[in-house]
Amino acid sequence: MSVSSDFGRTWIYSASPFPPIGGNQRLIFMRLREGPLLFVSFTHDYFKYRRAPETAPPIFVQDASDKKRRIFGMFVALSFDDGKTWSIKKPVTPGEPARRLTNVPLTGSFLLDATHAAPRGYLSGCQTPNGVIHIISSGLHYALNIAWIKTPIASQ
Repeated sequence: MSVSSDFGRTWIYSASPFPPIGGNQRLIFMRLREGPLLFVSFTHDYFKYRRAPETAPPIFVQDASDKKRRIFGMFVALSFDDGKTWSIKKPVTPGEPARRLTNVPLTGSFLLDATHAAPRGYLSGCQTPNGVIHIISSGLHYALNIAWIKTPIASQ
């Protein structure tokens, strides 16, 4: 990541706390109207780990009962301190019941449940004046808001 404290005259470079993206993946990074930074990306490089995603470095979230759960695929993260920390992370999925999406452009077929989301996609996003965050992937449209992001995933 590159951080400037003088409006882009100089930069400090360092590793991001998030995994690098891979082929057929594009992230979103923007400031929301409410103030926090929004980061939308993927938990692992799809092509590097597609045969065994469980071997990728893990990303965990806290569920509603405060239990740590590993997530896979597209996730959102919020920072309330200009990117120093990312206190909220959540997979971009409607949760249970589990289902398999098929024939999604670019992405193909994937499992969708409480901890599994789309494994890849070229993302673009915006926030409308009413606070809805729209994310367009390679074949899917997501609409969410900051309240949904702040709500932990369901307990197991």
